[in-house]
Amino acid sequence: MEWIAAMQQAITYMEEHLMEEINYEDVAKHVHTSSYEFHRAFSFLTGMTANSYIRNRRLSLAGREIVETDAKITDIALKYGYETPESFTKAFTRFHGIGVLIAEDTSEFDCEKMEKAGYRIWDVKPGTYVVFDCIGEDGDCISDTWSKFYKEFLPQMGYEAEVETDYEIYFEKGRSGLFCELWIPIRKKE
Repeated sequence: MEWIAAMQQAITYMEEHLMEEINYEDVAKHVHTSSYEFHRAFSFLTGMTANSYIRNRRLSLAGREIVETDAKITDIALKYGYETPESFTKAFTRFHGIGVLIAEDTSEFDCEKMEKAGYRIWDVKPGTYVVFDCIGEDGDCISDTWSKFYKEFLPQMGYEAEVETDYEIYFEKGRSGLFCELWIPIRKKE
């Protein structure tokens, strides 16, 4: 449980310092753990490194800025930590799947078109989650895990369910027997 809380603190720290020169070592210091252990835990829990998270979030913010403002690409590249517009353009295209100039020409965000293409946007608040491994061959293990959450975890651990979205995380190459992870929002009982 402590690792989940530490990872949430780490993500909050990264979000608050995205525009600064930070890396996973800075974040590890913030959550009072070794760089090695933090790197392993963050990668295991999120499926990406902390440096990748920081880079991806910056590219996401840069994409929004390109679409919503008239700022110059060179200025945006420098703002988000890229030394040249070329390196920014390459990273941007790899991350977003479209070039900077195409994104820049997008005059407005078309939600209807996006939904027809099968995409939806979720605004998700940060929170505390308990993470369960769903061990089994099929989806039956998910209902068993929910049962464990309500019958064992909540009565014994001093938490209550939070009215937020829960997540099922599936891995292409997960541990043997792991069907998915179930992330359930919780809060400390008052």
